[in-house]
Amino acid sequence: MRIGEIKKPYDEFLFSILQNHFKNGFMIDSYTDIKKLEYYFKSEYEYEIPFPEEELKNQILACGTLIEGKVYILPTSLPSDITAKIAEYFDLGYETIYYKPFFEENECRICDCTIGGTFMWRDFHGTEYAVEDGVLFLKVRYPEIAFAPPRGPGTGIEQYRRIIEYCAEIGCPPVICSVSEAVLEQLKGMFPNLRSRTNRAWSDYLYRSEDLVELAGRKFAGQRNHINRFTREHPEWSFERITADNRAEAKDFIEKNAQENIKDSRAYIEGNNKSLEALDDLERYCQFGGMLYAGAEVVGVSLGETVGDTLFVHTEKADTDYHGAYPMLMNQFARNYATGGTVYINREEDDGVEGLRASKMSYHPVALLDKYKVEIG
Repeated sequence: MRIGEIKKPYDEFLFSILQNHFKNGFMIDSYTDIKKLEYYFKSEYEYEIPFPEEELKNQILACGTLIEGKVYILPTSLPSDITAKIAEYFDLGYETIYYKPFFEENECRICDCTIGGTFMWRDFHGTEYAVEDGVLFLKVRYPEIAFAPPRGPGTGIEQYRRIIEYCAEIGCPPVICSVSEAVLEQLKGMFPNLRSRTNRAWSDYLYRSEDLVELAGRKFAGQRNHINRFTREHPEWSFERITADNRAEAKDFIEKNAQENIKDSRAYIEGNNKSLEALDDLERYCQFGGMLYAGAEVVGVSLGETVGDTLFVHTEKADTDYHGAYPMLMNQFARNYATGGTVYINREEDDGVEGLRASKMSYHPVALLDKYKVEIG
């Protein structure tokens, strides 16, 4: 083949030279790079380039990707390399890096639509995933097979129809779980004959951040009294943010607290296990944490994340032998992390536990965020 016969944009000679000699990119408007290209054609293939410069540039542009004035040539093995690397990262537990963009908005403010709420319970619910046309599908067991509302740009009726098709293939009803009020209304418009149900035990508690930070007014007198007693009895108290240097103390406390408060509950055990897992790599879980000390003793640990205008508290453990430790931990966590544009704090559901329900109600939520299970077939 003569060089003058090059017509196809991916001609093997041109592609090979760009890939082998311009690994850091070909500067498309660079006289020097054009001359280098001509040199490599002549030295390696003994041909002169017959094209005018502008036509040559078009050939080069067709071979790769233009980024900030440079054309980059991606190796032909890249798709398989990326697939292998993603599989490796998933094996190592780096799913959250891949998933994060799907959770950057959470207008419904329920905990199920967060990185923490999804990944801390992935084993408990047997979560499986698929990404199709840029939309994330999560398949779970609640305890029957169900799907979280699809997440991604352009999500609409077609994605729900895809779920219906899949459920027909595997022989189960098309059930959507963790459905917020807003999404329920959308689904009613798509599927007028849907069936839905909710359970008070599933509802998240939503508070105004300023209420939990300030604890002002008569309605919070009880919490202030507990906190005042804690500070009187432990004048050397402190609250520290969890870092790589002190996370071992947080893990020790979670383990000790679990051993001293044994419960015959799979969810309780899983919550403790995943809190320990999150502490090993808070950044991967997109979380942060804090510890409450009474002197040198850790007496409370909280973990959470912020999405939009809402702080989500995923883990809250305190030693009840220290009077007031729970309200003190809650207040300090809010003071340290409900900052900037944080308007609300979500302290998640009560799972139907009466004592926990009474405690969460005593902080006067501004809303109970109901969640629904919906059959759309």
